[in-house]
Amino acid sequence: MRRSLAPLLLALLAGPALAARADDLAAVLRRAARDGAGPEAMATLVADELPAALPQAFEALALREIVDPDGHSAPLGPVERGALALALARAPRAPLLDHMRRVASDGLVAERKLGLVLIGASGTADDLALACALAVDREGRVDRALLRPLEQALADVVARDARGVETAARLLAETGPVVQTPLLRALGAAGGAPAVQELARLSERDSPLQLVALTELGRLLAAGEGLADPSVVRVARTLAAHPDPAIQREALLCLGRLGDDDSIPHLLNLLEGEHAGLRTNAWWALRELTGLPFGDDPRRWRTWYEAEQDWWNGPAQELLRGMRGGRRGDVVAALKAFSEHRLFRTELAAEVARLLGHPDDELVLLACYSLRQLGVPVDPAPLRRLLDHPDERVREAARATLAAVGGGAGPADAGDSPAGLPEAPAARPR
Repeated sequence: MRRSLAPLLLALLAGPALAARADDLAAVLRRAARDGAGPEAMATLVADELPAALPQAFEALALREIVDPDGHSAPLGPVERGALALALARAPRAPLLDHMRRVASDGLVAERKLGLVLIGASGTADDLALACALAVDREGRVDRALLRPLEQALADVVARDARGVETAARLLAETGPVVQTPLLRALGAAGGAPAVQELARLSERDSPLQLVALTELGRLLAAGEGLADPSVVRVARTLAAHPDPAIQREALLCLGRLGDDDSIPHLLNLLEGEHAGLRTNAWWALRELTGLPFGDDPRRWRTWYEAEQDWWNGPAQELLRGMRGGRRGDVVAALKAFSEHRLFRTELAAEVARLLGHPDDELVLLACYSLRQLGVPVDPAPLRRLLDHPDERVREAARATLAAVGGGAGPADAGDSPAGLPEAPAARPR
C-alpha cells in the first residue's frame, strides 16, 4: 500500500476529530494559495493547526505533497513548502520531538532526512542521539542518502551548543560504529578548542576510531586550529612512531602542519627508511614546516639541518645579544638574519615579541612584521595592547599580526615591508 495513504488510515482509526484536522490543513493551504498568501502569512495559518496537524504537515513537507483524508494528493509549490518549513521550525518543541521519534522508528527516508534538517537548524546537544536514531534503519545501518544530512546536522549542533562536544564524546562511547564516524567528522567540521582537545584525546586511544579521529584532527590543524596546543604536539609526536603505518602517515602530516621543529630528526630518519608512504609524508612534512623546496634527497636535508644547528649555536646567539641591547641597527640586522632561517622559529618569535613593548615605534613595527614572517603562534596579549596605541601604523601592524599569529581578527596585510627588511615569503598553510 502506498505510504501516502497513511493520513487516510490514521483518520479512519482515530475518528472524525483527526480527519477534520487533516482536512483543515489541506483546506488552509488551498485557501491561502488561492488568496495569494506568501510563506510568512501562510505559516501563521498553518501554525493555528498545530500541533494536531503536525504529522500531516511533517509528511507533506518531506514528500512535497499534501494528502487529504480522502487520499487525494496535490504537489506543494515553493510557497507552500516555505510556509510548512517556517511552521515546523516554530512548532512547539515537545510534540515535534515526539513526532520525530516516531519517524525514527518507522518513517520514510524523506521524513527522516527532514528530521535531520530540522535538528541541524535549531536542535540542541540533547537532540544528537535523536539525530543518530533518525539516520539508522531497522537493520542498524545508516542509509547512504542520510549520511551527509546526518553529518551536517551533528556538526551544526556541536558547533552551536556549548555542550555539543561533551555530548558527542559521550555518544561515541554509547553508540554503535555506524554513527561513530559521523560523530567524529562532526567534531572536525565544528572545530573550536574543545573539539581539538577531544579529537587529540581520541587519537591517542588504540581503537577502530583512532585513524578517523587523527584524520579529523589533521583537518583542524590544516584550518589553523590547535596549532598552539601542547597536547596536540605531544600526540602527533607520539603517533609519528606508531606501529601502524596508516596512523604514522597521518601523524606526520600533523607534524608538518604544526611546524614542529623538534620532530625534524625523526622526519630525516624516515626519509631514509624503506616504507615509501612514510618517506613521502616525511618529505611533505619537512617541506611544510620549513617552507624549503628541497627534493627528497636525505643528504640535502641533513646538510641543511646541520648548518642550521651551527648557526643557532654560534652567530644566532650573538645576534640575539645585540637585539636585546635595543639599538635599532642591531635589531634590524638580527631580524633580517632571522628571516633567512627556518629553524628555531618558536625561540626566535619569543625573543622578537619582547620588542612589542619597546618605546621606539619603529622597532615595534619591525617586531610585528618579523613575527608575521616567522609565522608561529605567539601570546596575543602584547599585540592586543597595541590596538590602543596612538600611532595608527602600529595599530594596523598589531591587527595584521594578531590575524596571522595571534589567533585574532584583523586585516590580512598591513602594507609594505618596513625599511631594511626583505619582503615576506608567500604564506604557507600550516
